[in-house]
Amino acid sequence: MKPVLVLVALAAVAWTPPSGFSRAASAPADAFALRWRYQTGGSVFSSPAVAGGLVYVGSDDGRVYAIEAETGKLAWRYATRGPVVSSPAVADGRVLVGSRDRRLYALDARTGALVWSFEAGGPIASSPALSQGLVLVGSDDEYLYAIDAKTGQQAWRVPARGAVTSSPAVAGGVVVFFGLFDHLYAVDLATHAVRWKLRTDGATWALPPRVDGDTLYVGTSEGQMLAIELATGRSREVARAGGNISGRPAVADRTIFFGSWDKSLYAVDLNSGRARWQARTGGPVYSSPALCDGVVYAGSWSGKLHAVNAATGAELGTFETGGPIVSSPALAAGALYVGSGDASLYALTIPCRGTPGSTEDR
Repeated sequence: MKPVLVLVALAAVAWTPPSGFSRAASAPADAFALRWRYQTGGSVFSSPAVAGGLVYVGSDDGRVYAIEAETGKLAWRYATRGPVVSSPAVADGRVLVGSRDRRLYALDARTGALVWSFEAGGPIASSPALSQGLVLVGSDDEYLYAIDAKTGQQAWRVPARGAVTSSPAVAGGVVVFFGLFDHLYAVDLATHAVRWKLRTDGATWALPPRVDGDTLYVGTSEGQMLAIELATGRSREVARAGGNISGRPAVADRTIFFGSWDKSLYAVDLNSGRARWQARTGGPVYSSPALCDGVVYAGSWSGKLHAVNAATGAELGTFETGGPIVSSPALAAGALYVGSGDASLYALTIPCRGTPGSTEDR
């Protein structure tokens, strides 16, 4: 199976843990402590969003869930007609999320009632972004759509080369996104014209670029981590891994943190280009790392969530779920929320009292 098609396959196939695989086992208390676990009807590859005391997440069972952040009790759930690998965005009292039934949904954040839905020409695995009253989302029909956030009506769309499974990022008056076949686009939000287009050596197929000032950071299927000038599209390689980089990197103190399918987490100095450390995870890292209080949190296909010292790469602890972790962790109020291929959403207490570094990742 080609790497760029893995997420599509995951959306359609539930994962069954092998005999004897640990369903959940807590790591040392100073790294992770299980707060609660909520079981859905399918693998949870969607990344959770936390807002207003609720955790929102999609499931391969076709439903969108709202779970009480403190207790793990179900607040509401909404049934779509396809797997939900898209990660929710929450704004203005609405939850916006795509489904592989071709629809983008706007749901009332408190009740789960349908506000509107928009039908694209293909499945939606992309996670939506919001800007200037528009919901921006990609579809397998090879378009990026701009949808009016209030009405659900299409404002405009732009074509891409290949399915738009990646999630868009918005900065500097442009929306940036990947087509499946190695093209990165920057589209002017005012004119809808393509400002620049960049062909990379490999595809980026899932998560949005990291925006840090006037620079975009994005990984490719060839193991490159690229720094791209937001204004011009000029690019340079700042790091290289031994496998696909599909997650969105985190950036702090001129250090970039990211995972790779080569079963490693990396920290690279952006000034010198030298690796600070490489930490082995025991399984490919598909998702985005999260940072808080000097700790990097990341999940892997091995089913483990890892806590790693951001300065040294030393492992501080692990938490084992019952299935592969493709979901990116969300941090809020001393808790970490993450989905697993064992059909569960987990809430873990962590020693994070500062400002999380990557709670908006997909």
